[in-house]
This record gives sequence, structure tokens and C-alpha cells, in this order.
Amino acid sequence: MSTNIQTTSSDDHFTISRVFDAPRELVWQAWTVPERIAAWFGPKGLPPARVIRHELREGGVFLSATKMPDGFEMCGKFVYHEVAPISRLVWVHSFADENGVLVRHPMSPSWPVELLTTVTFAELGGKTEVTLDWVPLNANELERKTFNDARLSMQGGWTGSFDQLAEFLTKG
Repeated sequence: MSTNIQTTSSDDHFTISRVFDAPRELVWQAWTVPERIAAWFGPKGLPPARVIRHELREGGVFLSATKMPDGFEMCGKFVYHEVAPISRLVWVHSFADENGVLVRHPMSPSWPVELLTTVTFAELGGKTEVTLDWVPLNANELERKTFNDARLSMQGGWTGSFDQLAEFLTKG
């Protein structure tokens, strides 16, 4: 997909990796089949997400809603830029309303509006290493600072999601 994606310096990248005890095809499906994504993706301990829209193709949109403990529904939106089956996904990740209109992070008004997300899937003899890289797009100085100051929170959030993914993968 031809786009004008501008990332910030390499210092602004957040990267996390984990090896899952599952074949790459199964892990890929967990990231690309709507019911499977909904079963594990999102904050740990919350009910499965509600998939509103799913178009796994370059330019396609994934839109989901997660119900928070107070009843508020938080929506996330991906716009896919690259779909390379069983090896790589690239999307622009944002918060949105139920119609897919971008909104600011509901709990952090200076969070970057868009993050470029790259997920790679590496075969490791029947296991799969997943590496996720996040970098702010078109972010101002305050948004980059907010992102960089949130590294521990991002580490905890993605670790929780990866824990849920590992558990999901044991169910086949």
C-alpha cells in the first residue's frame, strides 16, 4: 500500500518479543481470524473484544470494542498496510469511536493518535517467535514523550496480552 507514513527517530520504537509453543500457521490465525483475535487481544482480565469490522487486506480495517469494568467501551482501529501471510503484518493502530473515527486515547490525551505497528512471525522448529514493534506516527514532541514515558506500561500491557495469547493457543 502506498502511503505517506512518517515515523520518528529509532529511539521512539517500543519492541517486545515472545516465543509461543505453537506452529506459525496457528499463531498467524490468532492474529488474523476475527473470532480468534477477539478471544485474546486486549487488556488482561477483560471480556473478549467485540469485532465490529474486519478486512484483512492492504487498506483494510479491523475495528473492535473492548468493554471496560465501568461499562465504557474502548474501540481500537487498525488500518492494514501490509499483510504477508504467516510472516508479517503492518498496520496503523489508533483509538477510534464505534464508527471508526479516530479519537484520542480515553485515559491519556497526549498519547500519539497513530502508531505504526509491525508484527513478525518467525518459525522456530514448531514454535513461533512473535516480535511487535510500535513507533509513533506524525507525533509531536509531547506525544513522543508520553509514548516513551509509557514503556513500562506498554511492556506490562503487551505481556498481559501475550499471556492471554499463549493461553488461547493451548486450546488449539
